[in-house]
Amino acid sequence: MINVFGEEEFRPLIRYGTIIPDYYISEDGRLYSAKTNKFRKPVINYYWTATHEKRVKNQQWIVSFSDPELFDDFEYTCKEGKNIYELNIKCHRAVAETWKPIDQFPPVPIKDWEQTPESVKDIIKSTLVVDHLDDNPTNNHANNLGWVIPKDNQHIRKKHKLNLE
Repeated sequence: MINVFGEEEFRPLIRYGTIIPDYYISEDGRLYSAKTNKFRKPVINYYWTATHEKRVKNQQWIVSFSDPELFDDFEYTCKEGKNIYELNIKCHRAVAETWKPIDQFPPVPIKDWEQTPESVKDIIKSTLVVDHLDDNPTNNHANNLGWVIPKDNQHIRKKHKLNLE
């Protein structure tokens, strides 16, 4: 944990339970690089929802590292002719994994989660997705994120549920 410029708290960036060296993330989704001593801006991609009802932003960072052995299980790219590897990390996923780890914020009651065998937890962890509770994909604050199964993260289902309440 670090404080950048004596202000907000930043934690080491985590992806798939692995700390990404030299990167720190705030609770509201700002990424700081200790390598460059700068904040990183996300790459923004736009896409249409499955129902084509709205165009939404998908924010992600491209982080670099030099030791590929740290990330054998990750999908990463290598800059041609250089010893620099790059990993795409979605902003909301990075915030959730760092600030709301599944073991501390499971999608089921904590008592049930604690009694779940580790082999089952591994399967559950690999299938969960991060949900924006307010349905705003640009609001990547940890308080707006939760772990859900893919079916519960479908925009059309969420819209229907909101109309029923």
